[in-house]
Amino acid sequence: MRKIRLFLVLFIMIFIVNECPLAEGLELTPEDKLIIQVNILGQVGVPGVYKVEYGTTIIEALTRAGGLNDYADMKNILIVRYPEGKKQIIEVNLKKFFKKDDKTDLPELMDGDIIMVNKNIRKGWTSFVTFISQLAIILNVFYLISKDI
Repeated sequence: MRKIRLFLVLFIMIFIVNECPLAEGLELTPEDKLIIQVNILGQVGVPGVYKVEYGTTIIEALTRAGGLNDYADMKNILIVRYPEGKKQIIEVNLKKFFKKDDKTDLPELMDGDIIMVNKNIRKGWTSFVTFISQLAIILNVFYLISKDI
C-alpha cells in the first residue's frame, strides 16, 4: 500500500511539473524528497508544526519535537487525520512497539497529521503526592519549632 501511495504521489508530481510552464526544464530525480507537514502537540519537548520527509515514522517525528517529556503516556499517543474530509483517529502504543521492536505496527505519517501525546495520569499523581509529602514535612518542622518556643 505504501509503495502504491508513493508511486501515485510521484506520478502526480511529474504530471504537475510537466504541465506547469514555470517548471520547464525541471526533472524529478530519485534523490528528490517529498516534504509533508505534521503538527505535534502535548507532552513533547517542543510542540509545534514540523516539516518532515514523506515516510517519516512517528518515532522520528517525535524525536524532531524534542522527544517525549517525563509526563508523556507512551501507551496513549493519537494520530488525528482527515482523509477525504472524515476524521480518523489512530491510537499508537509506543511502549508495545519498543517491547516488540516491530515497525509494521507504526502507521505511516501523512501530510496534515496531528500527533497528540497525552499526559500519563500516574506521573501527574506521583508529582502531586511528592508535593504533598514535602509540604507535610515542612509543616511538621514548623509545628515542632513552634512547640519548643
